[in-house]
Amino acid sequence: MGLLADNLKRLDAIGAAAFLESSNPANDQRYERLGFKPCGSFELAGDGPDVTQMWRDPAACGQGV
Repeated sequence: MGLLADNLKRLDAIGAAAFLESSNPANDQRYERLGFKPCGSFELAGDGPDVTQMWRDPAACGQGV
C-alpha cells in the first residue's frame, strides 16, 4: 500500500479525487481504510470476476493518508 499511499498524498495536495476498480473483494476493506467508497460495480463477461468501482474525495488539508 506504500505506492498507493504516496500517490494519494499527492492527489490530496492538489485537491484531486481518485478512482479505482477492484477485482478482488478481499482488497475492498483495505481501500475503504484509505478513504475509498464503493460507487458502482459490474461483472466481467465469461468467468470474469465482479469488479467494484471505488471513489475517494481528496482528504481535507492536513488529513492525508
